This record gives sequence, structure tokens and C-alpha cells, in this order.
Amino acid sequence: MELATITPISVPRWSWGEVCRRAVQHYNERNPLSPVTMAAARMAGEALLSRWCVNYLRHVHTPYDVIMDQLRGPGAQAATLQWQQRIAGAIATAYPRLREASADFGHGKKEMADFVEAALAQDATSRAEHAAALSTAVQAAAEAVHAPADIRGCRASTI
Repeated sequence: MELATITPISVPRWSWGEVCRRAVQHYNERNPLSPVTMAAARMAGEALLSRWCVNYLRHVHTPYDVIMDQLRGPGAQAATLQWQQRIAGAIATAYPRLREASADFGHGKKEMADFVEAALAQDATSRAEHAAALSTAVQAAAEAVHAPADIRGCRASTI
């Protein structure tokens, strides 16, 4: 249980944009069937993006998982809580705007599911709108090619 108190924790420091970019990339690597763009992640709101940043930093850049796997037996519950608090504190120290999300990690699964569902619906709508616009453009081009009438306001006989 001593591991929870003596294991060093180092959190890399990047610009806010860079940590967000890396967090979204990490999310997409873990969820290849429902990838999210950076724009969609920003539209989801600060709370969800912050949660992704905390998850990314915790799982990729700290020994969080390694130590959690070793905390078993008598005193494990208290050591686990202490370890989680230390990780949360290290992340909040490196990124003060993640203070709330780091203190609350692990409690946002419904929020995450709601966002993914909304992002997928928005993506499907965007694809449908794009397909409709493309279809209209193709139809208009086909009509222009086959029409014996005006092309850019000129009659074929005057060209």
C-alpha cells in the first residue's frame, strides 16, 4: 500500500490546445467505431472535453493503472483513494482548469454516452445533408450538359 504514497507522479505540461488535441486523439484510438472531431468535442462543452483530458493524462502519462493493479488486500481501499487523490492533484496542478474534472474522474459515463450518441446523430445528419447537396449539384450539372438551352446566359447558337 506504500506504493500509493511513494510512487512519483509527473504530468507533462502542454498548451491547452495541445492537451485537448491529444485527448481527442486518444479517445478516437480507444473508440474507433465512433471517432469525434476536435470541433465536435469543443461543441460538447468544457466539462466533457476536460474529462477526456483528465482520462488521457491519467492513463497515458502517469503510472495510474500500474499502481491500481497492485493495490489489493488489507488497506487497499484507503490506498486506492489516496492514489486517486494524488493523481488528481498532480493533474490539477499541471492544468488548473482541469481541477474540477480531475477531482471527479470516473463519474461521467452517462455524460459521455449522451455526447457520443449526439455526435453520431450530428455526423449522420451532416452526411445526409452533404449527400443531398451533392445529388442536387450532380443533377444540375447533368441538366446543364443535356440542355440545348442557355449555358451561362448564352444560347448555343451564339457561341
